Amino acid sequence: MKTKNYLNLLLLSSLIIAPLFLLAQQKIELAECKEWARANYPRLKQTELLQKISALKMKNNRSAYLPLVNLKGQATYQSEVVSFDIPLPGIDLEFPSNDQYKVYLDIRQPIWDGGMVHSKNQLDHAALEADLQKLEVEAYQLNTIVNNYFFGLLLVDQNQNILEVQIEVLNNQYQRLLSAFGNGVARKKDCDKLKAEILMMKQKLLDVKSKRKALADVLSVVTGRNLNSDVELVLPDVSVKDNNTMARPEFRYFELQQEKLIAGDKMLSSSRNPVLFAFGQAGYGKPGLNMISNEFDTYYLFGVGLSWRITDWNLTGRKKQINAFQRETIGTLQADFMQKQQIQLVEAREKISNLKQLLETDEELVRLRKSITKKAAAELENGTVTSTDYLTDLNAETLALISVETHKIQLVQAIENYNTLVGKSFKTE
Repeated sequence: MKTKNYLNLLLLSSLIIAPLFLLAQQKIELAECKEWARANYPRLKQTELLQKISALKMKNNRSAYLPLVNLKGQATYQSEVVSFDIPLPGIDLEFPSNDQYKVYLDIRQPIWDGGMVHSKNQLDHAALEADLQKLEVEAYQLNTIVNNYFFGLLLVDQNQNILEVQIEVLNNQYQRLLSAFGNGVARKKDCDKLKAEILMMKQKLLDVKSKRKALADVLSVVTGRNLNSDVELVLPDVSVKDNNTMARPEFRYFELQQEKLIAGDKMLSSSRNPVLFAFGQAGYGKPGLNMISNEFDTYYLFGVGLSWRITDWNLTGRKKQINAFQRETIGTLQADFMQKQQIQLVEAREKISNLKQLLETDEELVRLRKSITKKAAAELENGTVTSTDYLTDLNAETLALISVETHKIQLVQAIENYNTLVGKSFKTE
């Protein structure tokens, strides 16, 4: 029985640990992080709400086609009523009393509304599209945020790897120097300097790991995924894409804002059209439609009507002028955005060019530094140079290694940032 319980516990533990182990071995790509960040972006959850609000607005607009039915009633007392004192032989007339009552249904059915419902629907649809595109513009900014933290993590990981390798090199050199000291070739002072340098590098390594955790924590919040220290980030394979700044979602947002104002103009024009409607009343009162009766009676009437506001004292015209000025304002904002985009693209291209030039000399510099450090290590063991000389050469090699790896990652990031500026780094469809 105990063996069975143990096996069940072991199986349960394996089911829990296995997914964690798989996650720890997971390789994460930049595109995945961007997709996760988009899916995790709280503002995008407004999309469904905005669509529901717009659907309700359009439904309200269409209700204008339905008949308007009001139940009305009134009781009045009049100081005078219809009467005349001319005697009519053989006819006894009964005139209405001063108190009168009626209750009736008042019905109005639109026949043609001048196109107002259609215009309102177009305006609400244009407003919805503009609001949704605004969310896309905001979501697109996540690309830059993800780029910064993703490549920041890659840089930290590379620095960590280099420091770990250099610490191992120093440890090996320290052991050889201890052996040389035992043989009377090396000095104790040089051994202590190497040991001190090892401790300093370990401190740098702790600082790098702390920075790595901070960056990973922020990226985890942005993506909604647990990007722990065991997750491996993959350096993306990128190339410079076409310089087409019109692919940015901001430009589509400018267009939709213009379309919204145009739809507003159409609705203003529709408001100036005549309106045709049918109407009717059905009621019960004293008197009915016979005004010389003093009896309660039912009645009804129906007909068609036309309503046309002949003049609005140029109110519509001024509103259209306001829309025109707003369209001009949007045009200036678009031109300003495009100009800033061009400036940023020029700077981005220059940065890419500069990093490519640096990488051309980095590899040769690393080769030379490694050769110098290797000779200095042999001379240190033979006692011909001091540990200070050796550490100077080793630190120069470490900086060269960090520099070349940093420039490689920075070049990829610069290209990715350029593509983000162009507008093709992340789909918004």
